[in-house]
Amino acid sequence: MRRLFAMVPCAAAILLAPAVSADIIETEMNNTFATADVVVRDPGAWADVGILSLGGAGGAGDIDFLSISLVAGELFVMTTTPLDDPPGHTDPDTVIGIFDSGGTLLDFDDDDGIGLGSSLFFVVPSSGTYFIGITGFPDFDFTGGDHPEDGSYLLSLKIAPAPGALLLFAGAAVLGGRRRRPA
Repeated sequence: MRRLFAMVPCAAAILLAPAVSADIIETEMNNTFATADVVVRDPGAWADVGILSLGGAGGAGDIDFLSISLVAGELFVMTTTPLDDPPGHTDPDTVIGIFDSGGTLLDFDDDDGIGLGSSLFFVVPSSGTYFIGITGFPDFDFTGGDHPEDGSYLLSLKIAPAPGALLLFAGAAVLGGRRRRPA
């Protein structure tokens, strides 16, 4: 029995490990859905990290928008971590949100108990294009005019396949690990 349970975490780790990564590239000015930078990904488990900034070339009230294609049932995890900036800059207090293709805010997070960063776990309801918005506190409507935040942050994006795929893979590992008793 110990062998069986040892295989399930290994199978889950393989499925959740990043299969590929792509560059998260931010250009300024991308303060609208129409000018959102595109995050390109391959299907399956995936993760990537990029360094972006609020303020700076984007000016006061900067918002960073990215678009990404997601598949129904996937778990999409987005995290921002403020970085120490040179003197004269502050660590930005970020707010992160996820929007549908029509621009409707589906969910957002401010701080989530991790200091000035934000973290959002989102189960994708239907396949399609979604937008990630990163702005500064207290810009909860993602218009940009409401915040003075300036500085760099680390953006981490992770995608895990639909839970059904995990269960299917775990079930195959369980059945493959069974031994027949000698006759």
